[in-house]
Amino acid sequence: MKVWLKSCHSGKYLKGSLQYDRTDTDLYASGTGFDQMEVYTLVGVDGPTIVHGSKIVIRTANSHYLHPLQGGGQGVQLSLWGASEETFIIERANGNPGLITTADIITLKTSNGHYLTVDLRQKNKLGAQATSATSREHFSLEVIEHHGEPLNVVAFGDSIVWGQGLYNKDKFTYLTRQWLEGVTQRPTNLFVFAHSGATLEPTSADDVFRENQYVVRADDESNLWKPTPPGEVNFSYPSIHEQVKSASIKLPRWHHVSPHKVDLILIDGGINDLGPVTICSPFSSKAWIIGETKKAVKRAREMILTALKQYPHAKILITNYYQIISRFSNPLILKVLYLFRDNFPTDADLSASMIAVSAQPDIAMNEEILNNFTLEQIEDHHIALLYNELKQTGLLEKLEELEEITEEDALIASSDQFASLKAIKEQMIANCQTFAEKMNEGLEEIAQEFSERVQVVNCGYSEKNAVLAYDTALWGLAPFLQPEDPVRAERFADAIRWGKKVGHGRAKTKIASLGHPHVKGARKYASGIRYTLQSSGWIVDMNGHIHLIFKQILNRTATEHDIHTIRSHFLGGSTVKDVILQLATSNEFWNSFINVDERVAVENLINHLLGRKPREYEYRKWPNIRGGENWKNTVKEIVGSIEYQERFGEWKIPSPGRNRIEQGVYLFQYKEHEGTVALDHINANLETGTSPIWRHHWTKNWTIVQPFTFQGVNYLAGYKAHSGEFFIDQYNFDFDGTKSVWTQTWTKNWSILQPFQMKDKQFLFGYRGRDGDFFIDELNNGLQGTNTKLSGRWTTGWSSVSPFYIGDKVYLFGYRSSDGKYFIDQIRWDDKGFGLTSYSSGKRWSKGYSIVKPFYGTDGKVYIFGYRSSDGHYFIDRLKDDLSATESHGSGDWTSGWSSISPFYRDGHVYLFGYQNKDGKVFIDKINANHNKSENVMYKHWTTGWTTVIPAFSVEE
Repeated sequence: MKVWLKSCHSGKYLKGSLQYDRTDTDLYASGTGFDQMEVYTLVGVDGPTIVHGSKIVIRTANSHYLHPLQGGGQGVQLSLWGASEETFIIERANGNPGLITTADIITLKTSNGHYLTVDLRQKNKLGAQATSATSREHFSLEVIEHHGEPLNVVAFGDSIVWGQGLYNKDKFTYLTRQWLEGVTQRPTNLFVFAHSGATLEPTSADDVFRENQYVVRADDESNLWKPTPPGEVNFSYPSIHEQVKSASIKLPRWHHVSPHKVDLILIDGGINDLGPVTICSPFSSKAWIIGETKKAVKRAREMILTALKQYPHAKILITNYYQIISRFSNPLILKVLYLFRDNFPTDADLSASMIAVSAQPDIAMNEEILNNFTLEQIEDHHIALLYNELKQTGLLEKLEELEEITEEDALIASSDQFASLKAIKEQMIANCQTFAEKMNEGLEEIAQEFSERVQVVNCGYSEKNAVLAYDTALWGLAPFLQPEDPVRAERFADAIRWGKKVGHGRAKTKIASLGHPHVKGARKYASGIRYTLQSSGWIVDMNGHIHLIFKQILNRTATEHDIHTIRSHFLGGSTVKDVILQLATSNEFWNSFINVDERVAVENLINHLLGRKPREYEYRKWPNIRGGENWKNTVKEIVGSIEYQERFGEWKIPSPGRNRIEQGVYLFQYKEHEGTVALDHINANLETGTSPIWRHHWTKNWTIVQPFTFQGVNYLAGYKAHSGEFFIDQYNFDFDGTKSVWTQTWTKNWSILQPFQMKDKQFLFGYRGRDGDFFIDELNNGLQGTNTKLSGRWTTGWSSVSPFYIGDKVYLFGYRSSDGKYFIDQIRWDDKGFGLTSYSSGKRWSKGYSIVKPFYGTDGKVYIFGYRSSDGHYFIDRLKDDLSATESHGSGDWTSGWSSISPFYRDGHVYLFGYQNKDGKVFIDKINANHNKSENVMYKHWTTGWTTVIPAFSVEE
């Protein structure tokens, strides 16, 4: 059963930080529920059916498990290995027997009788210390519906299959899993045994010894739970053949998956049996490379035979190798030698025979002698030879002086100063080409021999994609010879932890990503795998998938012509998202779903492309959808939206999914002194109050947090007066959390910050009470950056300034509590630029009002609500039509001490939401039709200490 797990107490989904493959990752209840890394599989220990009382283990999407905290204690963490993976008993909160289904409220009890707990005091960290199932341990079970049993994909191989230097989400194995899940609509499990540096078989006695520490057999499971080295650090062991053998035991014991249930194997191997450095070296002969490649192919065949036998129902895809260095590669790659010049192996690292033969001038061609040494010793030797050769010819110094070599030099090295370099480079190119050609030829022969179950994936690399080529698909080097990949720091730390020696070993680890597929390169691999599976008809029923796409978008099945056309698009690299965009902008879509009433057209678009009903603002957003090319532009906007990407990505067909967004008003809350942040929904039955949507922790001391909606998207703007920090966050499409849009540091001590809109642009008004400075800034496209449109200095001490609208005009209403003065200004934006026009200034109310806010009455007029916390007095005034002043409509006395009162609108009525931070009291009042008083609708208690409580946005169906 594939699920999301959400804490009922905090409203957050369980999420582990698993970008870099760590085995000690803590688990937090802080996820938004849509990241692939937050999907869990409940695996029944006693059988596939999960009922109340079943024993289960919980597996993440990248095959980690909830596991007892290492070092003791009652906490839990995520771990890839360990005999003591936590077994839970799943229980319905109401205790009813029977099948566990979606929307069930459950508790998870450990084998020692403790319950899984969310501890909000420690950043939502999970523990398992509760001895009773209180409300803090309830989880909402959201089952993700899929068709059929899970697909099981296993990855064996070296650093390429591992995905050297990449986050998990960018590796081609993970991209393949996402694609399979989308096109098969089946849950897809991925189990990765590949790791950096793996050879097909052990290449030395030392490697044999080390590999034996990880061998697992049916009759000897002593090494079953032993941790293997981190995949990002290059070790030759366990070998790829041993990965294949041991996984047949580990899969059922680690992951409860039988080898007979493996559907697809992704595998490679061979390059490390020769050594990438030795292949690229100009001192390696063609004959030696051909001979060693033949040996590697023979070993690869034995490995494939084992895989065919151990996993009898699996299809096997072997990824081919690319040419590492080509004529398009920049010779500056040789500058990598500077990393090794002070790190050459010492005499203690090399055998006496190696030191002796190193002095022989023809050692590079003496393969008979080289065969007596380990691969690492041979690589060390070739690095030393190349370094000395470049130093003796003076090219090393020339390379050191150069920051770049022109494309012409990179291709032909035409100038005299690079004549020697050209010869070296040509030999390196020839060697890389020889290995790639011979290894791929050998792999093709293996695939042809076992063609019913084995194919080679052509990953589509050309010479132009080689390392340091202008269209490279491989990691290169950043300035100062630093690796480009984002996980370099973690890799180096793990190398030290796992005993990589000072010198060459660590230097190689530092730049291990060099020459490996980067993000774009990994996508080429994933594209090649998709092409192979689609063209072979293995695993994926593309015809059925195409029918589902046509049913969702055009409400019909696909014709034979449609299937042929769309299959050719997929084989050409198109995604499901591309096909949907094509169908939704077709004449057929127009005739069937757009050439109707305007509102119905909007409903059709949202339903077909997002699988839900439109919200009211979406009708207003596209008022003339049928005009000209408007509908096509709208289709492109929807398919390119954040909501579409987060819910469906590139490969899923739009469907209703969770879509739990409810109509109504949402409240934002923040506690300045502890950083707690929340979003609540005001219930349809106002008497019942609010329901929690989102709880989280931010940093403390945000003095201003203001919500705003721009172009139908909901945002938050925040500011810290003491430091000047500023942010804009965007709510996730289902309002379950926010994501950062822009951060900046401004000047300090602004006391008022108010968003407003004018002429379809978003602006910010700011005012600093202690010196009177004010500004109006326009937010740039994408809300990342501002341009000042107007600034100046007012008198000091204004306690509130709020924007309001009359027609398409924008005004400011300001009040100063110290003397009771108020003003009304219009913000002008015309041919002369920005300015302010005063309509009322110098007018006075009584002093001391702590809350003054404009609101719109049911009669379309603008009113002002004021409240004085010290004595509880309130008033409601209406603005005169000429804006010269206000006139009283009502007043009275409430209890004192309310810290926040804000108007909101619901079903054509005006309401007030009030909160008192000292004792947590909250109320909802409805303002009557005469706008002179209010009547109470709801009165409850919340927790204390909220410093911001404000209606954030509303959703209208």
